[in-house]
Amino acid sequence: MMQFELVRYTKDKGPEWDQFVKDAWNGVFLFYRGFMDYHADRFTDHSLMAYSKGKLKAVLPANEKEGVLWSHQGLTYGGWVLGNRFSAIDLQDLFKEMEVYAAGHAIQGVEYKHKPFVFEKHANDADAWVLWNSGYELWRRDLSFYFDLKNHGASPGISAIGLISRAATTCVSIRRGMCINTWNWSTTIW
Repeated sequence: MMQFELVRYTKDKGPEWDQFVKDAWNGVFLFYRGFMDYHADRFTDHSLMAYSKGKLKAVLPANEKEGVLWSHQGLTYGGWVLGNRFSAIDLQDLFKEMEVYAAGHAIQGVEYKHKPFVFEKHANDADAWVLWNSGYELWRRDLSFYFDLKNHGASPGISAIGLISRAATTCVSIRRGMCINTWNWSTTIW
């Protein structure tokens, strides 16, 4: 018995999608449709919406290219955006059902970009565990970091603005916290 009904995103579902991202504990501005649709001419959108008992529980920003479902290639990072009270077991079920959905839509593989935990309201690596536990292959891992401006203020002679400017020129994300990684996982469906 399937726990989730997966539905491909359509433009008429835009307001529902955006409200869900806004309310989600791991939603970020990159996942709002206005931001994602900026790339609509470059990617074939195949974003997914997961419902359970008629209620939206998760969304996956995604595109399809050459028989592969990509955790959206127009975004720096991606992954499932989850509603409250979404357990690791629920997420494991969601990945299994995503694979069934993919196979039923002639999708032969999945490329999943794991979102760095620092961009979530609650640090959580459940999707990394599910991917590992489900046999996905880790094929790329990017190192990035950010400055904790609240707890590690500017050095003498360097203002916070100076740190931000320096970070912007070296492709560093500014956010309170620790080092982060972006992980890219893949699997073959059939």
